[in-house]
Amino acid sequence: MSSKPPLVEIRTSPHIHQGAGVEQIMINVVYALLPLTAFSIFQYGISVLALTITVVLTVLGTERLFARLSAKKDTLGDYSATITALLLALT
Repeated sequence: MSSKPPLVEIRTSPHIHQGAGVEQIMINVVYALLPLTAFSIFQYGISVLALTITVVLTVLGTERLFARLSAKKDTLGDYSATITALLLALT
């Protein structure tokens, strides 16, 4: 009688799943950037608020425009364009 050793099962990461989708992760990143944006407005004045609003609206509008021109699905719901806009405004 030969007993076989137990098989080792190798899988790719992540091994622990949280159940959060891309949208939830991206909105958490937006929430993490809001205190930094608020501090920037406090530190440098109201012009940063105007710049941030302008950049966010421009990026979201450009995303929607190019999605319509290329006849693809709009990706504004996953907040990736919002993250890009906030990072661009904060730079």
